[in-house]
Amino acid sequence: MASEERSVNSMTPDSGDSNVDDRAMVPETPGRYSTTSGGDTDAVDPTPAPITPSAPPTPTRSPRHIDLPRGTLNEVHDARTPMTDDDGTSTGGTSNRPKRVIWGTDVNVDECFDKLTEFLKNYKPGEGYSDTAAYYSRLLDKAHDLEESVVNVDLQHLLEHEPALYTMLVNFPTEIIGIFDLAIQSFYREKFNEDKPIEVRTFNLREKEMYSLRELDPTLINQVIGIRGMVIRCSQVVPDLYRGFYRCIRCGHSEAVDVDRGLLVEPVVCVNCDSRSSFEMIHNRGMFNDKQMVKIQEAPESIPQGETPSTVTVIAYESLVDSVKPGDRVDITGIFRAVPMRISQRQRTVRNVFRTYLDLIHVKVTMSKADGDVLEDETSRDERMAEVARSENVYERLAASIAPSIYGMDDVKKGVLLQLFGGSQKDFSDKGWGRIRSEINVLLVGDPGTSKSQILRYVHRLAPRGIYTSGSGSSAVGLTAYVARDVDSGELVLESGALVLSDQGICCVDEFDKMSDYTRSILHEAMEQQTISVAKAGIIATLNARTSLLAAANPVDSRYDPKKTVVDNIQLPPTLLSRFDLIFLILDQVDIESDKRLAKHIVSLFYDNNNNASGNETSYIGTSIGGQKLLEYIAYAREKVKPRLSDAASDKLVELYVAMRKRGGEGVGGVRTVTATPRNLESLVRMSEARAKLELREVVEVSDVDEAHRLMVSAIAQVATDPTTGLLDIDLLNAGQSAHQRGKARDLANMLWATLSNWESGGDVRLNMLLQKTNEDASVRIKETEMKKALKLLEEEDKIVFTSSRLAVRRLI
Repeated sequence: MASEERSVNSMTPDSGDSNVDDRAMVPETPGRYSTTSGGDTDAVDPTPAPITPSAPPTPTRSPRHIDLPRGTLNEVHDARTPMTDDDGTSTGGTSNRPKRVIWGTDVNVDECFDKLTEFLKNYKPGEGYSDTAAYYSRLLDKAHDLEESVVNVDLQHLLEHEPALYTMLVNFPTEIIGIFDLAIQSFYREKFNEDKPIEVRTFNLREKEMYSLRELDPTLINQVIGIRGMVIRCSQVVPDLYRGFYRCIRCGHSEAVDVDRGLLVEPVVCVNCDSRSSFEMIHNRGMFNDKQMVKIQEAPESIPQGETPSTVTVIAYESLVDSVKPGDRVDITGIFRAVPMRISQRQRTVRNVFRTYLDLIHVKVTMSKADGDVLEDETSRDERMAEVARSENVYERLAASIAPSIYGMDDVKKGVLLQLFGGSQKDFSDKGWGRIRSEINVLLVGDPGTSKSQILRYVHRLAPRGIYTSGSGSSAVGLTAYVARDVDSGELVLESGALVLSDQGICCVDEFDKMSDYTRSILHEAMEQQTISVAKAGIIATLNARTSLLAAANPVDSRYDPKKTVVDNIQLPPTLLSRFDLIFLILDQVDIESDKRLAKHIVSLFYDNNNNASGNETSYIGTSIGGQKLLEYIAYAREKVKPRLSDAASDKLVELYVAMRKRGGEGVGGVRTVTATPRNLESLVRMSEARAKLELREVVEVSDVDEAHRLMVSAIAQVATDPTTGLLDIDLLNAGQSAHQRGKARDLANMLWATLSNWESGGDVRLNMLLQKTNEDASVRIKETEMKKALKLLEEEDKIVFTSSRLAVRRLI
């Protein structure tokens, strides 16, 4: 910090220096640079200095080089004078060379150009950089080989090399970045002997220049700032005029006019024929840039308690257009701008309240592939990830890294781990089959206080992208998409909901059982077809929702009743339950030994004791992978590895599926129980691919299939076991009723039909009388609810009809 202050102070001239005079710094007419004579400070030359190798040419306009009045500088960044060496002499050239300064300041343009050029040519990072060539010289070689027109500049490098340059760039970005572009173009021309429109994108500001969205205030206007947030909406790409072309309708004289501060001023008088108001715009000869408006919102985890999220509009141009999509978490570097707002579209009068936005310079999508200009070799990255994959017991280590503070629940953590990696995407559209989902859906059901919500929150932090929400506070449109009016254009646009924002990520939904029936109904399409269909307010669209769903639900009566089925306990429709690949039942059962180990583990967390709760257990928590490294590993595997089934794995899948189907036995009434369906087979394939992906293998082995099968059988055995017979019956999840229950209902329906057929008096039969008669004849007493279910079967067969407000029945045949 002390070295930075010395560098900034070194830019302040002596009070006796006659070459610098703030009163002489007035803007020149043609551009944004002004010149002062080296010997006479009172004389101001309105003509720009001639272009020479030592003086940069006048910068060309670009979308981010918009002339705006300079903002008031605060006391932190007071770098407003030419740079000098430590001995006080100027480094910008000889004293007899005309000095060009930034309008409104006395920052020397030539000195900036020379020092930025020297930085690009000579800078080498410190530790870890072994190349003999300069860092940005290598980046320029890479840009030349790949025919790219952008070079990203790490501002931490500039701060290390010349703190004064960094300070000036933060305070005068419009001018300094323009000079930076000229410097790199000059270096490119010198290096490759060719002209190319190449520009720099600066990123990686200091933390003191990184702001939350609610910290943005007028003191930051026209300065470079950094923000972090989540993209919630991207507008359509629109053409933005930056140079208009006019032609005189009388003499044909043409004239090009640049857009100045957002305004395009039509020429009034033709310089050729002196005609007034004779110009017309020729639209097809105008020059346009691509422009896109992006809405950024505070990340959910950074919102203060009790407050709503803040948003800011970011404007992207040219190659930065479509660089992000809704749901991305981004680090943004840009220039904070303010523009006046008109009272109405038909009046030029503006309000005293200005609208702010960010002029985008650089954007980085966090937790995704590194930027293309980063010089970390892809080979070294591959080696680091392969080293983790080759480590001993990597599967157990990764599972132990999921919520390590939670004791036990090994199978639950392994199932969630497979969900984080996901399967391989498959698209059979050319065969007419469509796309088969690769995402794994997991449901956690259990008693309160069993750490379900903690697992959801931990997974939310690990997922490359995703949303955490609660079922009690979520509506149907909040999960899918809703229509809102765009503040900038006034048009109706679609705002993405939680499932769409979680595209290619994980959507964590807590309190899943508290959702309304209508809200849950819209999840059917998203969980299987991976799309959201919207038709409202004249907007018809199909949005991608390729997301994994991790949900947690509590039983209806707070405690899970083992005598009831899972459908009766959580009251979720079977059609929704069947779309979950894994359903884990987490119960709070009383067991002295287990409770003792759990208590020791919890107490050890408070006392920072990482010893095993039991010396007889094998624990991998001590060798678990850290959160940031685990996040990077998951993102790498999802991006790079696409496992495919081997012949042996395919045969094993078929064998296991047939074996699961054979486990079904004969139930009551001859109805056979179903222990597996084709959806279960697809789930096995997805989990087998995920198991191979977490070890960075391109081929699925038999061991992967065995582990996926073990997890599935373990989960199904808990939630799909008929509490009456103890048999495994997948129909409990798919149909909400076991084979035993269906057979029992059929037997009772036959008994009721026989009773009705032998009823002495014809006409209507009261239900209470029918129940009494049936119990007299039956050996086992039946309940009224069971009788009504059986009568419903007879009604569906058109044998009876309910009468007297469903209090009586009448035979039809």
